[in-house]
Amino acid sequence: MDTEIQVSIHSSHLALDVGVAHFHRGRASISTTFTYLANYLAHPQAYAIDPGLPLTLGAHRVRGIPGAFLDSAPDRWGRNLLDARHRFLAPEGQARLRSLDEVDYFLGVDDTTRQGALRFSPPGVEFSETKVPPFVTLGDLLAASRAIMDIFPGGTPAKGLGPDSAQSHRAIKLLLDAGTGSLGGARPKTSLLNAAGELSIAKFPHIHDTWNVMGFEAMALDIASRVGLPTPAGELVGLGHHAVLVLERFDRSGGARLGYISAMTLTRRRDGEVADYVDIAQAMTASMASPTAALHQLFDRVVLNVALNNTDDHLRNHGFVRTKSGWVLSPVFDINPDPRQGTSRRTSIAGAFGDDAAEGLEALAGVCRLTPREAGDRIRQIAQSVSHWEEIAIQRGVNKADRALLRPVIDFQLERLGKVAKPPARSPARSVSHLGGRLRVEKGHRRGGQFAALPPKKPEAKA
Repeated sequence: MDTEIQVSIHSSHLALDVGVAHFHRGRASISTTFTYLANYLAHPQAYAIDPGLPLTLGAHRVRGIPGAFLDSAPDRWGRNLLDARHRFLAPEGQARLRSLDEVDYFLGVDDTTRQGALRFSPPGVEFSETKVPPFVTLGDLLAASRAIMDIFPGGTPAKGLGPDSAQSHRAIKLLLDAGTGSLGGARPKTSLLNAAGELSIAKFPHIHDTWNVMGFEAMALDIASRVGLPTPAGELVGLGHHAVLVLERFDRSGGARLGYISAMTLTRRRDGEVADYVDIAQAMTASMASPTAALHQLFDRVVLNVALNNTDDHLRNHGFVRTKSGWVLSPVFDINPDPRQGTSRRTSIAGAFGDDAAEGLEALAGVCRLTPREAGDRIRQIAQSVSHWEEIAIQRGVNKADRALLRPVIDFQLERLGKVAKPPARSPARSVSHLGGRLRVEKGHRRGGQFAALPPKKPEAKA
């Protein structure tokens, strides 16, 4: 079975029909044939919408669905909502005769809130337009998300609140009508307009969270901003006993769309495949509008991830937005400090997945076009900012117990950065190379480092 869709770009600086995609749906596989339109190829601002779809005439055949398309498709939370709607809408007794596939998920979400500037529609069909709910409905949206969290796979629904109950149906409809289905990630969230009327994401706590996940994430974004990393505008909203993190969409500017791809798409990986920050850096070198500045910023982000023990740093948690001059790193997002010691990170650092992550920074620095002295300066500045994490956590409403939970792991990471920071003794020449996702240390290499963390800065006296 083949499905045809029209692809166009609606961005702040470009509005064009781009091409035509055909999804070929077999019993056990899906592939895509994509062809650029001649008018698009001739446009002076045309760009390849996906690294696997170069700007050339003729058909491009892709296994599965192109990564740039999937960057606007739902992840686990959105898929669970779509699966539930599928059960409700299917004829009596036939809901499970056919499971939804990747194309169903991709086309089953509202186009208004899709990530990025690409828009998709069947031939001759107008784009769907959803009225995104206003900020005043945040409490209702939170209640809807909490009502259905346990009806999905792995949950234990409350009595009378199964996946096919009327209450579940109403909650799922409310969230999907808000344009929530197009959002990525596994955690509960919704689309809405913030108090200023800007398209935003509201990130909800999960009913099974064992620490203040939203407070930790707000704290991490505050620290990222202090060290000079771009962050989305937002606020932490208290609703009763719950904290909701509302963040403006960074792929929108003044109501207009901005092109977007994830690091997964940039590195031409697929869901479930792993990569190293060296792979991301190498892909950025050939793709960014200003490669050196972008690589320096990538290094800062990795240092911050290490210091805060953000281990869920998978390839969809790094992204790039399109400007007139080309691709640039998006504002940081999904920085979630993990208080569990020893958790393996999703993206390795020059081969390091675990407690040796700090040591991997030394090899990554060179790939990011930094001298040892420059890298050391950046690590010192970031370590100094992170050393004040507890003051910021208090400001974000993180209680004493949760701070005590996180304290040992951040202390550990700062200590590791300090050890990497010690000036190396004279040693034989060494060479470090990244091969097959692992760090290879040549003969004569001493696993030390040059980076010295500054001592913690004393808090300023309050006026």
